[in-house]
Amino acid sequence: MKKNSIKVIGFSLLSVLLSVALCIAIGKGIFYYNYNLAPPAKLMKKIKIGQSYHEVYALFHQYQKEYINNPSVSVDIGDTDRHTAEALKISQGKYLFIYHDSFTDDLQLTVYFDNNDKVVLISYVGD
Repeated sequence: MKKNSIKVIGFSLLSVLLSVALCIAIGKGIFYYNYNLAPPAKLMKKIKIGQSYHEVYALFHQYQKEYINNPSVSVDIGDTDRHTAEALKISQGKYLFIYHDSFTDDLQLTVYFDNNDKVVLISYVGD
């Protein structure tokens, strides 16, 4: 009887450990996808501080064309308001924004520009 109860306890403990390991692996996999493989993450890696508005706009325009029929993607272009600029400690300029509802998360990429139309801040939310 004792051998069976030890086997049951050992199997239960092994099951719990494997479940925890699986949860950690899934979480790390989602994080890796969001920051490396997701379309907005790939776009973010193409954008650099100091890059011109026209170069980044062309990348956003291409992204928008690729996902035009995807209702879970939205793109916004506008001017940074004073309150946002002050909170981010950047000068007022333009911004480009992508919202991409992925199977893993809501992914958001915002690129802020200064008055000279140069990238001053890249903000990415992926989890």
